[in-house]
Amino acid sequence: MMFFLWIPFLIVALIFGSMAFRGGVPAACMAGHATGATTSDSASEILRRRLALGEITPAQYQEMRRTLGI
Repeated sequence: MMFFLWIPFLIVALIFGSMAFRGGVPAACMAGHATGATTSDSASEILRRRLALGEITPAQYQEMRRTLGI
């Protein structure tokens, strides 16, 4: 009877295990990584990329630059 309580856990573990084995999660699951930024990107590079992609407006870009002091 208690074995059935482990079935949802095993399903989730198999899904995440297969994603890790394949080398990562699908792009749709990577919230916050939609800009394609890497860990080596500086804040100014990320802001420029987001502006170029239309994710932020020029006003937001300037405000974020002032906030970050760049």
